[in-house]
Amino acid sequence: MTLPCGAPGCSSELLSVGGQTLHRKNYQLWCTDESRRGALRRERAAAQSAKKAQKLKGKKKKNGPEAIADVYMGEPSNTHSDCPPLLTVQLPPPSPPPPPPQEFTQTGRLRCNYTLPRRYQDILPVPPPPPALEDEPEAPQTSLLPQPHLTFENAPQASLFGYLSQAPPWPFKNMSTWLFMNYFNSGSATKSAAEANHLVHDVLQHPEFDAASLGSDFDALRENHQLDNALKNSESSPFLRQFTSQLIEIDIPSGKKDVPSTKFAVPGLLYRKLTSVIEAAFHDPLAHRQEERVMGEIYTSDAFIHEHDLVQRCSPVPPDDPGCKREKVVVAVMFSSDGTHLANFGTAKAWPIYFMVGNLSKYFRGLPNSGAMHHLAYIPSLPDSFQDVASKVHANWKTQKKNITTHCQRELMHAVWDFLFDDDFIHAYKYGMVIMCADGIERQVYPRLFTYSADYPEKVLLVTICDKGLCPCPRCLVQKSMLDRLGLARDSTVRSKLWEFVKEKVTLARHIIYNLRQSITGTRVKELLKNISAVPTMNAFASKLSTVDTSFNTSKMLVVDLLHEFELGVWRTLFKHLIRLLYAASPQGNLVAELDLRYI
Repeated sequence: MTLPCGAPGCSSELLSVGGQTLHRKNYQLWCTDESRRGALRRERAAAQSAKKAQKLKGKKKKNGPEAIADVYMGEPSNTHSDCPPLLTVQLPPPSPPPPPPQEFTQTGRLRCNYTLPRRYQDILPVPPPPPALEDEPEAPQTSLLPQPHLTFENAPQASLFGYLSQAPPWPFKNMSTWLFMNYFNSGSATKSAAEANHLVHDVLQHPEFDAASLGSDFDALRENHQLDNALKNSESSPFLRQFTSQLIEIDIPSGKKDVPSTKFAVPGLLYRKLTSVIEAAFHDPLAHRQEERVMGEIYTSDAFIHEHDLVQRCSPVPPDDPGCKREKVVVAVMFSSDGTHLANFGTAKAWPIYFMVGNLSKYFRGLPNSGAMHHLAYIPSLPDSFQDVASKVHANWKTQKKNITTHCQRELMHAVWDFLFDDDFIHAYKYGMVIMCADGIERQVYPRLFTYSADYPEKVLLVTICDKGLCPCPRCLVQKSMLDRLGLARDSTVRSKLWEFVKEKVTLARHIIYNLRQSITGTRVKELLKNISAVPTMNAFASKLSTVDTSFNTSKMLVVDLLHEFELGVWRTLFKHLIRLLYAASPQGNLVAELDLRYI
């Protein structure tokens, strides 16, 4: 049986009389408190409403018609009909400041703001006059004299279709499609106002352009696929005409005493001959102004001047031209390479090798359309069939898979460079090569390798040392345990010992691997090479170039890579350490917030 509360507004039911009495008492107290709280809330709401009404009334009084009338009555207006117009006085223009007094030196000469070393005029051969072309009326009337200096503004737009030997509209169906695809594949990837003008003037307003012939189903992606299929394995391709495909052979060790090493051919090397690239670079016009030695260029460096003097005094006479009287010049060869991914998704990648001529100014080489950077070759990767062959050839493939693959990748890298340093380049390195330059004068050109720009993993491959081994630096023999002494006086003594390619030790290590069929990372190989962090790979730079230039050192050609070694390396590590110090000094992050404010 349940007992109702009985109070107005309460529907509770109790089980006993005592519970009913206690509930009624507590319910009355709650109702009293609730009524008091409700009255307090109503008082607060009324006070806030009165305050808002008072504030709104004050704003209306301030902006009312009486206030506006007071403003017009109290302030005179210049636009009134009784007021005279304002007079404007034209002040004379200020006189220009007097010119600064001329400064004179102690000897009485007029002082110049800048001085450069005087260069005395050399007596050089006079270029012959342009040949007469009356007998050949169809020959192009092009001059071999130096052309105007190429800049970013007047540089011609590179177009793929300009190199095709087939006449347009090949490989498309009509001329309108050819014109539009030529526009689409030329110029910059991001079309700007200049590109829009190029579209209007050179494509849409072209007399042979017909928009109706494009059709309603025009698809640029489909047309590009058609172009790719037409250029594939075609003699009209500008890339296949400039590059040559070649197989590169490397040796895979067997790991058995009675089984010799196996030759493995790696396909896909696209290359251009070094001598042909140098010759093409010297055919183009170079500087057309008076030369002055200003520090900051390769051709004004002490190393270049030293090589120039050696060529003038010590270069051997070419055996095919004993009476050579041509002018001898040095071409500064600059290499660079960097593996890159061709897409954000997938495994498509390329490993290009670039070639630059240091005789050109760095400002000219930096122009995007100058054409000063030449594609020399594309290093292939080990194909998928390599693992199938190596697993059958090597006896311990399962346990030494990583070491064998790394060794063969180093072998492939230097096999490519050994192929690029062919007999023609070595002959030109020693005796020079005859090139008809842009001014019509034949010169004896001597290529000299000055710099090679690469990141640390590629430097390790080029110098043939272990990646982060006992001696991690590709230029000196400083050990990893001594890196904390950087900047000390005794550290300079260690760094003065440049790393040199030890051909005898590497040859003996390769004999142990390929002839005695021992492990690549075996004890005998480590005893020979570990103390200098060398690897059992024959360095192509040392084996080829040191035969004609005994002073050549592979370590000296590697230059500092500011992007990878400093900006993304040393400085980023130092900056992260400084931020850790700020967090340690102020765990709440106040100092880090102050640092962020200073960078705003």
